[in-house]
Amino acid sequence: MPVLGIELNDASITGVSEAGVVFSEPGYALIDGARSLFGVEALATARLNPHQINNRYWWKLSESALPNSSSQHETFADLAQSQLERLWSACANDLTEVLFAVPGYWVSEQLGLLLGIAEELGIPTRGLVNCAVAATRRHYPERELFHIEGSLHEIGVTRMSQDGAAGLAERYAVKEFGIESLERTCGEFFSHRFVECSRFDPLHEAKSEQLIYDKLHTWLAQLKRHDKLELSVAFDGYDFRAKVESRELGNYQRKVAEPLVQKLRSLLNGQPCALQVNAKLGAFSGVIEALLALPNCDLYVLEAGAAARGVMRRHQSFPPTDAGFRLTTALPWDHSAVKPLPAERRGDVGQKPTHILYQGRAYRLGPEPFSVGSELASGTY
Repeated sequence: MPVLGIELNDASITGVSEAGVVFSEPGYALIDGARSLFGVEALATARLNPHQINNRYWWKLSESALPNSSSQHETFADLAQSQLERLWSACANDLTEVLFAVPGYWVSEQLGLLLGIAEELGIPTRGLVNCAVAATRRHYPERELFHIEGSLHEIGVTRMSQDGAAGLAERYAVKEFGIESLERTCGEFFSHRFVECSRFDPLHEAKSEQLIYDKLHTWLAQLKRHDKLELSVAFDGYDFRAKVESRELGNYQRKVAEPLVQKLRSLLNGQPCALQVNAKLGAFSGVIEALLALPNCDLYVLEAGAAARGVMRRHQSFPPTDAGFRLTTALPWDHSAVKPLPAERRGDVGQKPTHILYQGRAYRLGPEPFSVGSELASGTY
């Protein structure tokens, strides 16, 4: 039977079937009187209509009243239902069963709300599984495994058990730091470079600010491939340009990511470990560099929609039932094990010193012996 896996990560709500990705869009909604937009369409107006935008309704899924409610959408759950209805209606005729990969920060009341919404929409639900479990399809022998899930408003760090299957052990949250704050940091960085290079401040007007965010992920992808890049924005009849370096952008991202790094440092016990990162967080190279600097860690960035794809591929682990649903917190691996990376490719490589500072001068360290002393001949170090 055709099965759809739906990953309810508000940074990218993704549906995957045997044919591939069916839909993928962020959890954004614009409510302006009788008008409502969702996903990419809403995101494209986020800077133009900031007071009509809501992107917390999946994170705060509940029957609590919205701050900007309308006759059609009075609660956070109403917005979630409207977006899910829109996505499901576009593919319902081709699918007979749905499996949901749900956020680790949801509690039982929110799981119940989701099931109620799905029932009202006529979605043939087969099961619920934790997102980190759904995304973990391989065994990482000889290492402790952490799954790092970037969503819009928090980063989840999940310690995974590997006792014969991918299982949920403990989850920790880095709150009020997520994909939204990382995007804001990058938007501010790019805008600052336009001010320096062209005396053009994109943040001065909503329309020019929206242009920056429309191009943001394209620029991020290009800066992962190139050390330097020239940006361009056409606004108000003028073409503005700015030069950026990936190193400077990475420094900006690393500063914002410090709470995540500190959390991981507090959890790592010096033993070899594997860090598994979802694709939305993996788009930010500075964050990845910060994680690579952690000692004795192997880092793996998952493909987009990994949780949706993982639960869809293992649908046989969810036998049909009329007895209701419980959250699944363990699934068998369906891919081969991942061998530990060679020592030279591990995260602590970049921590070796490159220079030594002596009497106000920096000397590069290389393979040759380096000596410092009062009895050395002139010019010898």
